[in-house]
Amino acid sequence: MKVKVLLSTICLVFLSGCAGNSFKEARKGEPHAFLTFEKYTEGALAAMGGNRVYPVEINGIPPSDFKLSRDFRIPPGKTLILAHSTGSLITVYSSFLEFDAKDGESYDVRIRYFPKYVRFMVVDRAGEIVDESNVAKAANYKANK
Repeated sequence: MKVKVLLSTICLVFLSGCAGNSFKEARKGEPHAFLTFEKYTEGALAAMGGNRVYPVEINGIPPSDFKLSRDFRIPPGKTLILAHSTGSLITVYSSFLEFDAKDGESYDVRIRYFPKYVRFMVVDRAGEIVDESNVAKAANYKANK
């Protein structure tokens, strides 16, 4: 009995310490836009199950480590995302993306790989790019210095 109480207390302390530091999604009844981080499944990465772009921060706040979905409800207005994608086991690409989220709109964060750079994009429901950023691949960055 004492062991159960002790374990329960430890779990509550651990979870309560993590809960306050993560991005809070807009509630379903509040105005919001939808933000999805796509799984990249083109080219050689498709053979390995694809790759994905994922959020490190949304409006300066990291998403919960316990969130398994790639979908978020974000408040309308200026939105700043820090996104990561792994190009291999040791290469990580990062980019900031900024756009004005509109209530009821859906946005996809996408990534595309090119020979010399990686492109991060935010695309709205109509397929229009609302922000994009090109990140040089490490080998090309060193070669261009």
